[in-house]
Amino acid sequence: MAPGSERLFDSLGHFGRFQACVYFASVFQAMSCGIHYLASVFMAVTPNFVCGIPGNVSSVLFYNSSESSIEDIWTLWTSTENYIVVQLANGEVWELNQCSRSKREVSLDLAYEYKGNKSVFSCSDGFLYDDTKWKSTVVTQWDLVCDQEWLAKLIQPTFMLGVLIGAVIFGDIADRLGRQRVIWFTSAGQFVFGIAVAFTFDYYSFMIVRFLLAMVTCGWKWKHDVPCRKCGCSFLCIPEKCLDFHATLHVGASLLWLPTPEMAAPKVAVVGAGVIGLSTALCIAETCPSCSVTVLSDQFSPNTTSDVAAGILIPHTYPGTPIHVQKQWFKETFTYLFAISNSAEASEAGIHLVSGWQVFRNTPKEELPFWSDVVLGFRPMSEAELQKFPQHQFGQAFTTLKCDCPPYLLWLEKRLKASGVQMYTRKVADLWELHSEYNIVVNCTGIGAHQLVGDEKLFPVRGQVLKVHAPWVKNFIRDGDGLTYIYPGIHRVTLGGTREKENWSLFPDPGTIKDIFDRCCSLEPSLRGAQDIKVKVGLRPSRHWVRLQREVLSQGGVKLLVVHNYGHGAGGFSVHMGTAKEAARLVGECIAALQGTSSRAKL
Repeated sequence: MAPGSERLFDSLGHFGRFQACVYFASVFQAMSCGIHYLASVFMAVTPNFVCGIPGNVSSVLFYNSSESSIEDIWTLWTSTENYIVVQLANGEVWELNQCSRSKREVSLDLAYEYKGNKSVFSCSDGFLYDDTKWKSTVVTQWDLVCDQEWLAKLIQPTFMLGVLIGAVIFGDIADRLGRQRVIWFTSAGQFVFGIAVAFTFDYYSFMIVRFLLAMVTCGWKWKHDVPCRKCGCSFLCIPEKCLDFHATLHVGASLLWLPTPEMAAPKVAVVGAGVIGLSTALCIAETCPSCSVTVLSDQFSPNTTSDVAAGILIPHTYPGTPIHVQKQWFKETFTYLFAISNSAEASEAGIHLVSGWQVFRNTPKEELPFWSDVVLGFRPMSEAELQKFPQHQFGQAFTTLKCDCPPYLLWLEKRLKASGVQMYTRKVADLWELHSEYNIVVNCTGIGAHQLVGDEKLFPVRGQVLKVHAPWVKNFIRDGDGLTYIYPGIHRVTLGGTREKENWSLFPDPGTIKDIFDRCCSLEPSLRGAQDIKVKVGLRPSRHWVRLQREVLSQGGVKLLVVHNYGHGAGGFSVHMGTAKEAARLVGECIAALQGTSSRAKL
């Protein structure tokens, strides 16, 4: 049973008057449906019969048995090749077969065997039927025997043709107009046509009514058995909501289904296509496969802020977020990327392990950072290692993960497309403009949230970095203040950097280029030989804590559920998958809230 359904039943009671009514209504419908399917077995029975008698009978002979009426002969009837000899009140002797009758030319005495001449006639007076077991069937009512026998054999195939056509027609209509309307229409049709078939006046009206009955009967059954193309549910579905048969009740040896209210597949829009937006969309798609997820952004890779990021997994500290939460985010991200680095997709995703040093001019207050047991091989640097950095007194050596950001973003986009996520280039000026298209909106717009939602606590921290060709540099080096760093990637080395608070400029500063290069060369003198220097600028979306929370927007009584996931500053890559999983969990809570609202409306 779905978690939302279980919570609903906990509130309403697991088996009350509502469930009982729906249960017995479903059982009644299912039983009547089965009766209609099997009715032809009983209605189209062909009992023993012979040609009708052309006059009043005085005596009846069947082999050696003589009776006063044909009704007494049926208990002796053993084969369709048998015939009955009758003598009429006028003295004529007739032989009655199933599909013909013969008049004996000589009728001096009544004997079963006759070798003389006979005149053969058709059964123009109808037929006589054995009614000892079957008082009336459609065969006896309309004489569907002999040359009309094929009409009786057509009854069941015609019914099944109606089943086929009903399945096609009502299945399509249900997905267009909603299953609720179809279920009520076909239920009413089953009731009406089920009664009307008893009042048909000839064979052809009987066949027409049975055909229509087959269509609506199958239409009712189809809506129970076949999942909806829109939302995957299996009972009362309308475009916005559906009643899904998830709850079950065991009665004796049978398994009977009870409906629990569910909403249609929720539509989720993720606004933003940086590393936060794409990873969040991926987590939502994986944790909620029934959701319809769409990524909306005015910029995709390689034109996002994430494309500029260094992509090293060394956490940035958020003062307003508990340390244990930050550690959990980092650990989940590290575990996720570490698995990719050990897979065949590592090269395509641009993820690899890199070892190196973080050096300090003075010993820090916390020599053991909170993330030290997450990275690999964390230890203090030895005296021999520190000799490489004569201006620094303390250092930490460890192995972490490095993402080459553009390939990683493209890899995420590929995963999203494989999961059925749609991606559209669209500038969203106001989250409310999405309320008519989506049930839930996830805000992953980074620095764009400053204008989009008017977040005054969000501010830019300008970062300028250099991307150089220096393939001999294999180890990362990071100054403890975080301003100067050297991060080798698969193809290029990132040199940084700057942290310019409240600076909105995206244009490179020539003086800053020289300053960055000189600072990095002081840590790694061999960089003087670096070539093909490219300059990148990005605005880190910074807050004192990551905004990771739910919000309900409301206008005129209409509500839009929103999940915010932005404000990661310089540490976005280090915690992106951890915060994405948390955002996906919040989306799950929104879906449960929508289901609860839908259920109360239905009940």
